Amino acid sequence: MREAAGHGNATAQLYLARQLMVDGEAKEAARWYTRVAQCGDPEILRSYAGHLGEQGDLDGARAALRAAGDRRALGELATLASGPAEIERVAWEAFAVDEGMPL
Repeated sequence: MREAAGHGNATAQLYLARQLMVDGEAKEAARWYTRVAQCGDPEILRSYAGHLGEQGDLDGARAALRAAGDRRALGELATLASGPAEIERVAWEAFAVDEGMPL
C-alpha cells in the first residue's frame, strides 16, 4: 500500500491515510490526506469527504466535495449545507452542473 501511495496512486493514499488514523499516526495520516486532497479524482475526493464528515470535519468535507466538482459531489454537498442561505446556494451550484435533486 505504501509503495502504491508513494507512486501517486490516490486510492492507495486514501486507504493508507485512513489506516494510519486508525493506528493513531495522525501526523503521517495528515501528510497523506494532503496528497489525496490534491488528486483531482472526483470519486476519491467524495470518499475523502465522507471520511472527513465521519470525523466531524464538515468544513473539510465541504471543501473536498467542492474540489470534486461533479454532479454527485455537489448533490452530496447539499446534504452538508446548514441554514437556508447556504442550502439555496449549494442547490443552485448543483443545478448548474445538471444535478437537480438538491433543488
